[in-house]
Amino acid sequence: DMDGQARAGGRHAPGCDSCSATAACGADRHRQDRLSGLAIVKAAKSLSLTTLRYKGDMEQRTLGNFGPAVSAIGLGCMSMGIADVYTSSVRDDDAAVALIRRALDLGITLLDTADIYGVSEVQVGKALRGRRADAVLATKFGFVGTARPGIERIPNGRPDYVHRACDLSLQRLDVDCIDLYYLHRVDPTVPIEETVGAMA
Repeated sequence: DMDGQARAGGRHAPGCDSCSATAACGADRHRQDRLSGLAIVKAAKSLSLTTLRYKGDMEQRTLGNFGPAVSAIGLGCMSMGIADVYTSSVRDDDAAVALIRRALDLGITLLDTADIYGVSEVQVGKALRGRRADAVLATKFGFVGTARPGIERIPNGRPDYVHRACDLSLQRLDVDCIDLYYLHRVDPTVPIEETVGAMA
């Protein structure tokens, strides 16, 4: 499922001055790790950004039978855009942009978002400024809000809505083209042929 989120963590000794974790790891070993980390940071400052990228190491897969090649690991951008609903360490646009660009640096080329993920499309668009060629951009449509009590949103696969939703996503993403545009949920009231026909 591409609606995932990146997580990072570690184990450190109680009282370690660089973290608040309580799991034991051995303070001496942790000090050595910190020193090694400082050495890496110093060395990195003398290298170009291109040198620090790992794209050559990322396994690639083809989308479908004739689609583009993408990284085997994609970045789901849902929780960035609705951090107040889902658990996320990303709390603002700057942090979201930094995370997305770091993912690109590490060789992730598939970015997945949707028009109902809050401000996610806007954040992805900001991250891709100057780096559009580095990513295969995927976004979704198919939900609309409703005033019905107890029903927040319903599927919408009407052809006129498909075109309108696509135009709005292009505006939020600030791009000329969406690489992979797909239906979030099937609308049972609209023949699927009509929905897909509008996407063609």
